[in-house]
Amino acid sequence: MIEALRARVAEVRAQLARVAAQVGQDAEREKASVVALNMASNGAPPTETARYLTAHFDLPDAPRIIADAYAHSARMRGRAPAATPLR
Repeated sequence: MIEALRARVAEVRAQLARVAAQVGQDAEREKASVVALNMASNGAPPTETARYLTAHFDLPDAPRIIADAYAHSARMRGRAPAATPLR
């Protein structure tokens, strides 16, 4: 019975570690999205935003974040989005 409990505790710890990692990734992505939107709203070119995000965040979907930020900024200003760099 004790071994079964130890095994269950190990499973729960592994699940908690996976959830914590996911929460960390989501928070990192959210921060990068805010930075990208701020840069887009302030008129920075998409290439500058891409360089900044690459230097400060570890994101597999940085091009999408940038595209979304510039599209949103353009909608807020009432014009078509600027071209965004693709990787």
